[in-house]
Amino acid sequence: MKNLFSSLIIISLALGSCNEKHKGIAKISGEIQNPSGTTVKVSNSDTSYYTSLNDKGLFQLTLMIDSSSLFNLGLGAEQTVMYIKPGDDIHISVDQKRFDETINYSGSSTSNFLAKKYLFWEKTDFYCRHFYLSTNEEYSEYAKEVTNGLIEDLMQISDTNFVVKERADIKSKLNKIISNQGYAQNNLQKYDLEYRIFLMKLDSINKYYKFREAIKKKGISEFNDYLNQYVESIESLIKTVPQSKKTARILRDCRIIASRYRKEKESIEQLPKLGEKAIDFTYSNRYGEKVSLSSFEGNLVYVDVWATWCGPCINQLPALKELSEDYKSKDVIFLGISVDSDTTSWINMLNKKQLSGIQLIANDDSSGIVKDYLINSYPRFMLFDKNGTVISTDSPWPSSCEIRDLINSYL
Repeated sequence: MKNLFSSLIIISLALGSCNEKHKGIAKISGEIQNPSGTTVKVSNSDTSYYTSLNDKGLFQLTLMIDSSSLFNLGLGAEQTVMYIKPGDDIHISVDQKRFDETINYSGSSTSNFLAKKYLFWEKTDFYCRHFYLSTNEEYSEYAKEVTNGLIEDLMQISDTNFVVKERADIKSKLNKIISNQGYAQNNLQKYDLEYRIFLMKLDSINKYYKFREAIKKKGISEFNDYLNQYVESIESLIKTVPQSKKTARILRDCRIIASRYRKEKESIEQLPKLGEKAIDFTYSNRYGEKVSLSSFEGNLVYVDVWATWCGPCINQLPALKELSEDYKSKDVIFLGISVDSDTTSWINMLNKKQLSGIQLIANDDSSGIVKDYLINSYPRFMLFDKNGTVISTDSPWPSSCEIRDLINSYL
């Protein structure tokens, strides 16, 4: 279902002449500043629409839909949620360098509200001074007060069904936040004011240091400095309160965290980098035949390391099948490597999901691909070029827009 265009052409995905009679049209166009890729994806659980930006950063799509629905909008590495109904004519403008802060939907007050709601939940710190130092009643009033502006914006929207659903969603999240603070109060009340302030500052430090982002973006020396700053921040904070078994445990735990990330970064540095030869591997298919990564030179190879017991892995399978279908006439091999130890469960899943591509099983081989490519969570996707060298050992997922841009750039 991949549709590409180089000029401003409206693209419609035909869903069958009989079904089209019962569907309405929604038009989506956009102007993207500083795009990180060219692929645009609009999708929900039923269907996906693809197109590409032209050289001016513009795109157009026509959707055939039978009712109002939430859709995911993907632009390069960024994703957000839209609300689209038959008859909509929506124009999107956004600077991708400041995606969440700048996105605007002309012709859709509902989508604009969803963008504002996302920023609200992301930027509002409910685990702040009020959380640690207020009573449950005081905190409840604070939480309701800060959400009043969001609810007022919602009430300006004329779509009654949308308003009802969104108000229920806000209420549900707010009640959960208040409930969490009430639960925390049962523990916080055991401590004096000084120690509660200490816990508040400790939480602030832990939220500030984003190790998963830093480990990808920083060099090893810079990352080690980052870890040292984290430990020093905790050490300095602990000196402000009386020492106890609890503070000793906090200090020990932060040093353990830093040590683990330090070792992980050192291991990552040993992985083959862009343009370096891939570490070969060989596993069996369902018929017991041995297949190696190196046997596919001359093709791009998109590897999915997964397991039948992995929920996120299974959730990616529809997008993976769609991606495989879209590139079936191209020099791209889709290679699945299951780390299941139960071959029967693996074969049953292959049959149930009718998985395409080449499917192999590693039989829980922790000394092979898992160790060589430092795989500590699933799924892991990797991309290798036609010469058997590395493009990425941690590639974008099939459901992303990025993977299509990445594959296209190497074809």
